[in-house]
Amino acid sequence: MMQCFGSMIGYLEETAKQRILKNGAHALSFRECLGLILETNPSGQTEGGLAAKILEKPGIGLSAREMENAFFASLEIQGPSHLTDTKGLTSTKRARLLAVFEIARRYSVFRDKIRNAYPADPDSFFCENDENPLGRLCQRSLSRISAELRQESFEWFGFVPYHRHGKLGEFCLVQKGNRSRVHLEASELFARILALRPKGFILFHNHPSGIPLPSPEDIRLTRAVQKLATSLGLICFGHWVVCAGTEYFIDPQVAKNMGPKEFGL
Repeated sequence: MMQCFGSMIGYLEETAKQRILKNGAHALSFRECLGLILETNPSGQTEGGLAAKILEKPGIGLSAREMENAFFASLEIQGPSHLTDTKGLTSTKRARLLAVFEIARRYSVFRDKIRNAYPADPDSFFCENDENPLGRLCQRSLSRISAELRQESFEWFGFVPYHRHGKLGEFCLVQKGNRSRVHLEASELFARILALRPKGFILFHNHPSGIPLPSPEDIRLTRAVQKLATSLGLICFGHWVVCAGTEYFIDPQVAKNMGPKEFGL
């Protein structure tokens, strides 16, 4: 009987693990997330329903969403002290929880810094009027990137040329990579750009993860390409990081004056 019960718990744990790996963390309830962190059954059936006890302490009798909000409110007001007298929550498990919350806090700070530097909504950054022709140019260049390119499962890198007669060219793919990175040779990039004899160009690459936040490498690359382009008499107008349905714009001047250290990276 005990062996059968243990097997069922193992099955439930495996199901939650499979769902989070396949569909992402948003597919799990907060209680299931706690169960995985504390290495308990997501339904709270092991160790006296530890995940349930932690959630119910500041919000017993509430709905799942209200209970989650009450938990965070209690953590914000009381700090880690409200976890100390939860039966079954050992010092090791309490330390694990606090470490996870600290990682989440630092990631939240990182996201806020990036979003403040690079607005998520291009329309809030670009003015669609004659006073900002550069903004309109970069905005129009997005139309050269197809939905299929945005949804690719591997990273790619390319550019859209801006010709001397004042028109945007078609997107030029320079390099393909794997799911997490693309290796780009500066010589290959500029060989392709110079072959078209443009006045300037807009850089493009994708993030298959679906999160268009620029990485430290993206910022460094933008700075390096902008510097080299200037030495060759070309203009690097900007760098788009695109995903399915969203994008971020890296202004070369922002990248020039604010490197990774300014973002705490």
